[in-house]
Amino acid sequence: MKSINTLTLLSALFICLNTLSGQEAGIKTKNLGDFSSSDNQAREFKLFDLSYNTHHWQNGASVIVEVFQDFYSPAYAKYVINFGYGKGANYGTGQLYQVENFGSHEFAVAFGTGSNLATQYSGYPNAKIPVMLKIKAYISCRVKVTYTYNEVASVANYAEIAFGNTSGTVIPDFTAQTMTNTPMWTTGSLRVEGMDNHYISQGNLGIGTKNPQDKLSVNGKIRAHEIRVTTATADWPDYVFKADYDLKPLSEIEEYIKNKGHLPGVPTASEAESNGVELGDLNKVLLKKIEELTLHAIETKKHIEQQDKEISALKELINNHLPAKSTN
Repeated sequence: MKSINTLTLLSALFICLNTLSGQEAGIKTKNLGDFSSSDNQAREFKLFDLSYNTHHWQNGASVIVEVFQDFYSPAYAKYVINFGYGKGANYGTGQLYQVENFGSHEFAVAFGTGSNLATQYSGYPNAKIPVMLKIKAYISCRVKVTYTYNEVASVANYAEIAFGNTSGTVIPDFTAQTMTNTPMWTTGSLRVEGMDNHYISQGNLGIGTKNPQDKLSVNGKIRAHEIRVTTATADWPDYVFKADYDLKPLSEIEEYIKNKGHLPGVPTASEAESNGVELGDLNKVLLKKIEELTLHAIETKKHIEQQDKEISALKELINNHLPAKSTN
């Protein structure tokens, strides 16, 4: 029985040591203390320093920072920090993405001012970047960090992390980031449901194209019950009906068509093929042409009415000078 108990204890000790070894050499987590601002001033805290080499491939996976807002109103956000090749090493800059959030945030995680270290790796300097937590007045947060970097008291080489302290610095008030800023990728269906309004506040949206040049670019057909195009009142061609409008005579328009092959002010076929047409602008141009045609039609009607009067007068004059017809 004694030997069995000894064996059990040795097995448990082996498992514990193996677990601790895995925690030290693999993925590690650290729960940081309470970060608070108990008065009416915002504060900034240094969570940790992160070091990397400015040129070479290097060890060090993503660092995950989770912030739990546990005073004033519950809120949560997860951030991913990346430093490595193309992300601060060789080219590019380090990445800090907010990938999850919930609640009304009164905090933000941001990079501080980076600097080079005194050490090098294969001829290229190592550098460090502080990762800061900003909190608004009367807010309290807790932070959890997941990392694979080597934890040290103070960073000196690349792929190291050194945690800061909980003493904060008073800073001006700031705008907290309340939305994720990481790209969304999916090979499945994208569905958005909910009763609130859904919107894209910045950038362009492409459907059937990966390179949208406008707020909405669609490579294909669009079906809708109604499309409303807004325009400035001054641009709407009611000015055609004003007394001082310069209405070109039809003879001048005829000559233009003979020389140019299209109506004045209307895009050519080659321009439409190369650049497309602006729906709002084209509608205004077409309406302008319709209004001009209406004026020409009114003027033609007046000429016809005048001609009818003159013809009637001539008929009456002729009839008055003709001899009366004999009844025999």
